[in-house]
Amino acid sequence: MYFTFSKESFYGIDATSQDYVVDILEEEIIDNINYEKNTGFNKVSSQNRYPTVKSIDGRIEFEFTYGNEAWGLLLESIVGKRVTINGYQFAQSSERWKIVTGMLTSDLDSTSSDFSITEYKTGEFNNVDAIILKDELILVGGGSITDGVIIGSVRGEEGTLSDQHAAGVLAYGVKIMGGRSIDIVSRYRDGFSYKLPTSLTAIVYRNGDYFCFTGVKFSDLVFNAVPSEGITFSGMANAKNIRVIELSSPSLAVDNGEMVDTDDMGCYSMGAEIDIEKLYFQISNSIAPYGAKFFDSTPQDMIISAMSCYGQFSSTIPTTLEFYNAYLNNDTKNLSLVISQDKNVENAYVLAFNNIKFGTMVRTVKSINQIFDSVPFYCYGEKNFTIMIQK
Repeated sequence: MYFTFSKESFYGIDATSQDYVVDILEEEIIDNINYEKNTGFNKVSSQNRYPTVKSIDGRIEFEFTYGNEAWGLLLESIVGKRVTINGYQFAQSSERWKIVTGMLTSDLDSTSSDFSITEYKTGEFNNVDAIILKDELILVGGGSITDGVIIGSVRGEEGTLSDQHAAGVLAYGVKIMGGRSIDIVSRYRDGFSYKLPTSLTAIVYRNGDYFCFTGVKFSDLVFNAVPSEGITFSGMANAKNIRVIELSSPSLAVDNGEMVDTDDMGCYSMGAEIDIEKLYFQISNSIAPYGAKFFDSTPQDMIISAMSCYGQFSSTIPTTLEFYNAYLNNDTKNLSLVISQDKNVENAYVLAFNNIKFGTMVRTVKSINQIFDSVPFYCYGEKNFTIMIQK
């Protein structure tokens, strides 16, 4: 089975082509048709009925791959907005951590060109060309950066917008590199409203039959990662309409991206690397059409931050009470997860969780005097969850 799709110009209007494809591991799709009876002058004996609304609702699990444009569009349809910055790639760290990462030291308004960041290692940002803060690219060229102090930067470059950023936000260093690009997928806000601008027309192939869905959106994303075992990715799909179609020339598109594994998965928090044993998170997005069963559901702009992200990671932390104390004190922290194809980060996904808080922890002490932490976390609000895709 495969899932082939394209972006719709308007919600529920068929796309004219099928340009992207991802492999399906499993699908649990409910085809809903609401029928009304045509009684005809109130004759109860009438057996005629006609369909009023057709829709689908259910979960689809995908193979998660590198280097496939389809994933940028899928993630945009779940999270909300995508900006592509061309000619850049992540700067490499000189330490075990794969990329150059730091934190904003104080609040930054939308116009200031001078600011500072806390570096994982002093001087690591000295040779970067630009910095990513949430969904803004800030160009260092023409200014200067020394030991985390940036003077004379240029704000809102490469299609991004100059924005306000709170102290503690994760900062990523990038270098100018021809032929490379980084997608920034983040919350989409238009004035005072939040909305998902992308809906999909999709075709699922099942044993010789082609099922076409229009108005496809995803109301959640579930991500499970275990080092050395791989990653599973699934989403709850809702669609406005469904029909069975015949294709004289079915799509021959193939997902040529390399399957994402977790051999090179790294997690970073507030200046320290975390040895992740497993990680789970879910995005819940109430802006996507809900309640598709037996009635049409059209997404509306919402004036609330109706998006949350919560998850849990397990790690071995033998010498620190960092997360336990953060839980007791109700502190906020950040997590940055990097999944790369190789040590040179030719292809990578970066998942940035800003201003997270921790839930009730489970702590297990083994006989070898190691503490195994199972740490639940959550974040919500505009742009506190960001996905970056390097390709």
